[in-house]
Amino acid sequence: MGFVSSNVITVMPPPGVCLNIIEARYKKDGFGKFTKPQKFLGQDYEQLKQYCLTRGVSFIDETFLPDRRSIGQEILRHGILSPSELACVEWRRPAEIVRFPVLVLDGVSRFDFGQGKLGNCWFLASIGALTFQKSIFEEVVPLEQRFDENYCGIFHFRFWRFGQWEDVVIDDKLPTINGRLIFVHSKNQNEFWPALLEKAYAKYAILILDIMRVEGMISLNIKKTVLSCQGLWFLLRHDCWNSFRGYDGLHRWRPH
Repeated sequence: MGFVSSNVITVMPPPGVCLNIIEARYKKDGFGKFTKPQKFLGQDYEQLKQYCLTRGVSFIDETFLPDRRSIGQEILRHGILSPSELACVEWRRPAEIVRFPVLVLDGVSRFDFGQGKLGNCWFLASIGALTFQKSIFEEVVPLEQRFDENYCGIFHFRFWRFGQWEDVVIDDKLPTINGRLIFVHSKNQNEFWPALLEKAYAKYAILILDIMRVEGMISLNIKKTVLSCQGLWFLLRHDCWNSFRGYDGLHRWRPH
């Protein structure tokens, strides 16, 4: 199996070999299991949280800063936000949006959330499917996270990829216009798991694509606009997991 470009053939190992190598790499230290997920970008949720609590500061994710670059100029070019709207975007923590924020309110349902301005219905369908499987939902969305006790603005979510769990850390600053979330949001304004999960996936997905591009694992027919855009949220506008061959939206190998 390989990809051809400019008379150069890039040979890829069979998917089974890739999975076996990755599994062996982490099995030695036990990483990748649900009880010991791999730390994405080396960020340790517990250590970062304790650091912030000890110093009495709120967490800011230096790998995904809450600013215009994280939304991206593609948002403008595709008319998702107007220049005047983008200029009005403010990054707020949930407690700055509502008085009593919670992660999950009265259970979860596929009817709990809306897609906002991106129109990324494929993402909503995916997280909607999670609500049917409580045990899996709780693996993706750790429910012990709170906005009252030991709160310092840091959250984490887990994604399953290549046979292992990866733990993704984010801060809880979310893009808003006039105090309202502009992307995925819960229908109950006090509930924030959909918005925070979307932020974690936006961060995770684009950086994984960069890693795969460097390692030569991405098909050459992937849209250049997706890879070149600097905005992580714009990635969610395009179901770009379907833009490269061999992988479906759940990060499992799909034979052709």
